[in-house]
Amino acid sequence: MYRDRYNKLSGWIRRKPYRYKLFLILYKTLPLLVMGTYGVMIFYGIYKLNREQWIRIIAVPAVTFLVVTVFRKLINEKRPYEAYDIQPLVYKSKQGESFPSRHMVSVVIIAMAGFYISVLLGSLLLLFSVLIGILRPAAGVHYVRDILGGFFFSLIMGIIGFYII
Repeated sequence: MYRDRYNKLSGWIRRKPYRYKLFLILYKTLPLLVMGTYGVMIFYGIYKLNREQWIRIIAVPAVTFLVVTVFRKLINEKRPYEAYDIQPLVYKSKQGESFPSRHMVSVVIIAMAGFYISVLLGSLLLLFSVLIGILRPAAGVHYVRDILGGFFFSLIMGIIGFYII
């Protein structure tokens, strides 16, 4: 069932060259845009945030990224292109470590850092996170559960790191 649904979706994207090109542009540039924004946030923090806030926007994402990296290695779930006979829209040779999606964890924790600075910035970054969360399973490199797992993991880590501790 997964293979049939994926092949139908990927076939629709591949059928028109402009769809496939747009898909690839978004797939590659949205994460870079979020990472670039995070870099700007760090530099902004040097001048506009107090020391504790600045350390927090660096430490919370770093700890979240490290924890999820270790967790993924322990769980070591197969990726869709490993488990099913599908041709992903984006070539990947990575084996395992599918759950949770580290891309999703990264962009959502950066969005949480954005919320810590500004609701508008956090909202924009969260929108980009949702788009990335749609593109990753559409590419065939993650399951929806990987995306949701990454989303909720970062949401929880962000609430704890930015608002509770």
